[in-house]
Amino acid sequence: MLDHLKIPKADLIGHSFGGASAIRAAIQHPEKVRRLVVISSPYARSGSYPEAQRGMSQVGAAMAENMMQTPTGKFSKQWPEPQRFLRFLDKMGKMMSEDYDWSAGIAKLPMPVLLVFADNDSVSQKHVAEFFALLGGGVKELGWLNTQLSKSRLAVVPGYCHYNLITSPALAANSDC
Repeated sequence: MLDHLKIPKADLIGHSFGGASAIRAAIQHPEKVRRLVVISSPYARSGSYPEAQRGMSQVGAAMAENMMQTPTGKFSKQWPEPQRFLRFLDKMGKMMSEDYDWSAGIAKLPMPVLLVFADNDSVSQKHVAEFFALLGGGVKELGWLNTQLSKSRLAVVPGYCHYNLITSPALAANSDC
C-alpha cells in the first residue's frame, strides 16, 4: 500500500489485532517503517493469558450479534458487502486460534518501538517485560547518565485493561511519541 501511495516510510501504530498487523508489517518490511507503536498486542500467542486465548478461539459468526457492538462490527455496516461480517468473524476466530511466536523477528527490528500496555491487560506483565527485552530495553543498568538507553520505550498505563486502554487520556497526551 505504501508503494501504491508513493510513501517511502511510515510510522505504524496498532491496538490489539491492529498491533499484531503493525508488528508483522515491521518484521516483513522494516525498510518501510520509521517508527512502530504497539498497543496491547503480544509478540507470541502464549503472551496472552489463557482466558484471553480461549476467548479469541471462540470468535466466530455465532457471536455476530454481540460483535456488532464493537468498533469493527459498527464499521462493517459501511462495508461494500456488510453480509461478509459473518465470514470475517469465522476467519478471525480461526486465525486467532493459531499459535505464533515472532520473537526472532522482533529482536531484529531496526526502528524505535514504543510498547504500550495496560497494567491489567490481557497480555501478561511477564510477556511485556520479555517483549521489551527483545527490543534491548530493561536488560541492563544504564548508570547515572543514561548513556545506553534502548531506542525503544515501554509504557504501562495504570488503571486500564485491554478493552478500555485505547480510551486512556495518557495515550492522547503522548500522541507525538
